[in-house]
Amino acid sequence: MKCGKLLILFSFICLLFTKGVEAFEVSENWIWRISLFAFLSTELATNPINADSFSIEFGRSKEAIEMYRLRLNFNYKSYFDGKLKLYFSFSYSKWNNLKNYSDKDANNVLDFNPVFSLKLSKNVFLCYSSGLSFFSANHIGTKKFGGYFSFNHFTKVLFKIKKLLLKLGMQHYSNNGIFYPNDGINFYFLSIGWKY
Repeated sequence: MKCGKLLILFSFICLLFTKGVEAFEVSENWIWRISLFAFLSTELATNPINADSFSIEFGRSKEAIEMYRLRLNFNYKSYFDGKLKLYFSFSYSKWNNLKNYSDKDANNVLDFNPVFSLKLSKNVFLCYSSGLSFFSANHIGTKKFGGYFSFNHFTKVLFKIKKLLLKLGMQHYSNNGIFYPNDGINFYFLSIGWKY
């Protein structure tokens, strides 16, 4: 549990001292960071919704859009003697435009993903998913999504160290031409998580 407490402390420091947040600014971003920390602390201590793992992710796009995400994972089924696993992932993320850092140029995103995880070695896994996303805004910065619904696809490499989970990945959002304009966006992200 000591490692879990260090993870909470690290997450809190990362959330508070990200670019664009002033020390005593009271805004949606500040409230979001405190709420996320409270949720992480409660989830890690009690796991009231019986998730199999959770993670906090930090990402950025080449258009200077930053992303913070909380992800909960629920195991479903294993195949080929545990070498291939299917689990379901639910996440909430907050996107901010670093070129115009304000609550008005932000996006709140809910994702649902079925995820396939392939075991490459004892502690290394390759994960792929295609899922559904719902946006609070149909644009951010110069990116126009055409609507509030999108698909998302991600690939990530997961490193497991006892119960600590470290992931590096890339995620693409696009509505596949259902709405226009359909600019789409790519995020490269780092994830730190905990397996119960």
